Amino acid sequence: MKAKVTVKNYLTLPDGFYTAAPNLLYVVRGNTRRFVFRYMVDGKRRDKSIGPVSKVDLTQAKSTAKEFLGRLASGLPLTQSTKERLAEEYSRVEIPSFKSFAEQTIEKIKEVKRWRSNKTYANTVQYFNSYVYPVIGNKRIDEIKRADVVAVLEPIWSAKNQTALKIRTRLESILAYAVNEGYLEFNCALWKGNLDQYLPPPSKVRTVKHHISMPLEELQEKLKCFLPANNRTRQLILFTILTACRVGETAGAKWSEFNFEERVWSIPPERRKDSKPYPHRVPLSDQVVELLNSIERKGEYVFAVRDTLG
Repeated sequence: MKAKVTVKNYLTLPDGFYTAAPNLLYVVRGNTRRFVFRYMVDGKRRDKSIGPVSKVDLTQAKSTAKEFLGRLASGLPLTQSTKERLAEEYSRVEIPSFKSFAEQTIEKIKEVKRWRSNKTYANTVQYFNSYVYPVIGNKRIDEIKRADVVAVLEPIWSAKNQTALKIRTRLESILAYAVNEGYLEFNCALWKGNLDQYLPPPSKVRTVKHHISMPLEELQEKLKCFLPANNRTRQLILFTILTACRVGETAGAKWSEFNFEERVWSIPPERRKDSKPYPHRVPLSDQVVELLNSIERKGEYVFAVRDTLG
């Protein structure tokens, strides 16, 4: 009678074939010790190697043999390809809806891209609530196809092209995450070689209407409304007009940013809308210098009523 295979003795058993568990053989030949799963297919005996003891211990071998028996009972092959195994594991995971995935991803993008303005985030949420989620919000993220993206964009592509372009850009970013996380194989919101085959070029569907510049005579007349510049509001408006800058740049102006000797105002990078990493240098005209000299310095900010803008 052959010895029983146990955790304590299986590494010291002499040469031979041993039954370690139902359908599980333990084969010892010289320095070779391995586990084999033995089964029958169409009346023929088959052996499937589970592995040597250097890679598989007795507990693992018993677990694998039990799994193999279960697969045979279900009519499944004993082993799976990597693709089949990943597909089976993937099927066990609860797949989020597009809306759930998008909401989480927008938060990630906000942090990664370092959106400085809350308006960018608010507009993105509004666009998706209005135009995206009603169309594909309830679909699983792994079911999103090009046709779904087209279904979102097509109704507004001509009538609201600027909005549609922003939505497409956000969709492309979100679906890039879906590709990287294994939910999709292809980013179906890409434009080139993809959506450009189904939607007309933006330049063909929108007409850019630039604001007509105000004639100098009319501007001079309008400026009289802000004269005399005897309060911070009027001073800020005049300063913004004279420097041709954005309010976001002028309202936060600090005295330390002005070089009156060189007549240059250096707007720091953090207040630049274009996010360029160097200061925006604005030349100071005689009128700007005169306006600045008329302002009483009450703190570090030029247009603050108190010591701070708050």
